[in-house]
Amino acid sequence: MSAEPAPTPFDRLRARTLILGLLGLAMLAAVPLAGAGPGGMLWVANLLYLVSLGYAVWLARRRGVDLSRLLGPRLSFRETLRVLAVVPAFTALNWGAAWLVFYPLSLVSPEFVRGWLENMDRAFPRAEGLLDWSLLLVSLVIVAPVVEEFVFRGLLLHRWSRKWGLVRGVLASTAAFAVLHFSPVGIFLLGLGLTAIYLRTGSLRLAIAAHGLNNFLAIAVTPLLMPGWETADDPLIGFQRALPGGIAALAGGLVAAVLLRDRYWPCRGARLPYDLGSVDQSGMPVSTDRRDDQGKEERVTSEIATLAGGCFWCLEAAFEQLAGIGRVVSGYAGGRVSDPTYEQVCSGTTGHAEVVQIHFDPAVISYRQLLDVFFTIHDPTTLNRQGPDVGSQYRSAIFYHSPEQREVATQALKELGSANLWDQPFVTELVPLEKFFPAEGYHQGYFGRNASQPYCAAVVAPKVAKVRAKYFERLRRS
Repeated sequence: MSAEPAPTPFDRLRARTLILGLLGLAMLAAVPLAGAGPGGMLWVANLLYLVSLGYAVWLARRRGVDLSRLLGPRLSFRETLRVLAVVPAFTALNWGAAWLVFYPLSLVSPEFVRGWLENMDRAFPRAEGLLDWSLLLVSLVIVAPVVEEFVFRGLLLHRWSRKWGLVRGVLASTAAFAVLHFSPVGIFLLGLGLTAIYLRTGSLRLAIAAHGLNNFLAIAVTPLLMPGWETADDPLIGFQRALPGGIAALAGGLVAAVLLRDRYWPCRGARLPYDLGSVDQSGMPVSTDRRDDQGKEERVTSEIATLAGGCFWCLEAAFEQLAGIGRVVSGYAGGRVSDPTYEQVCSGTTGHAEVVQIHFDPAVISYRQLLDVFFTIHDPTTLNRQGPDVGSQYRSAIFYHSPEQREVATQALKELGSANLWDQPFVTELVPLEKFFPAEGYHQGYFGRNASQPYCAAVVAPKVAKVRAKYFERLRRS
């Protein structure tokens, strides 16, 4: 049996309304764009982008989209640099693919390719003077990435994925992105890379930064690697002469993208970032509809538990293999700072604990059974420490969502504490959940993507194996 996805604002957002509205704005701007000079074209183009962004934001908010959830978390500076290091590979693939496709075509139909190159040249705004160049840089590196990522990765990806499934949603939104740029192959590959970053990290902010870096590399670095092809008297001749550079870019980009795939490629079973940020703070049972194996609708009740017991990579990997678990989200709770980053939590200054929020079906696995597993995979007697991990963020804590959960947790602590299973008394906190903040996207499903990483192999894997051995009858069967 599979559960029907919970409704989101993207079920009410119509891609047709968004696209037609943006096309209408572009048509209104066509006349001033055609009549503007080289410098004026830049101003009109930027104005069009900003108005388009305003329309898209207005439509999203009108449909109830939470923009902060859509943008996702702010990643640490180190993790941001780690992911952005892959962008040159995307840029190289983009340019190399253009040569791979259009070079053979230029031999068969030279006039078509010449016309395409000339149209691309005319569509690109001309910059004359420092002000124009500054405006062009702002447009390509900041304005265009913000608008395009918000529309294609933020809105259309979510809308079409809700309608057709994640794979088709990715392909459709990426194809629309490529059509906008009149480049069916190179930009399509770039779009897939940007989508992968968004799905991997859950941060649209990072996808915007990656898009901006790609555009900067395209205008600042690529002409240095392939000099002369844009300035040739015949653009077709210049394009054909640059074939060696195109082949080198394609090969180098492909090798780099494969070698660095662990930095950007989403894990198996990746979820839409907006859905990942969906958090029910109450934790009270919620009834939803799903269909059984015969296609009949039935009511399913789900509940939420929030637990802290060391590194959330361990807890997430252990719990997600159990039957009755809908999803497990790593995050932070119990602190003083709103929307903290991983680095802030690790500093120990925010008061947060690393936690997991577990969505479970109480008809399959009870809250008490979850607590039994919880006390199996961590030591509740060590204060602010779990094995090699030391700090208040690694404390043992149960964040209850309701009086019923508090009562069950209190009884569990009493029974297990008096069972003499540990040499020392429990230090597990029992406190109400005030606010849960999902962790950065790269933490979600971390063990599944990095099982061979030294920490995962030495610390996480034994806990996962322990749960599988002790609770074999409760494991997920499919």
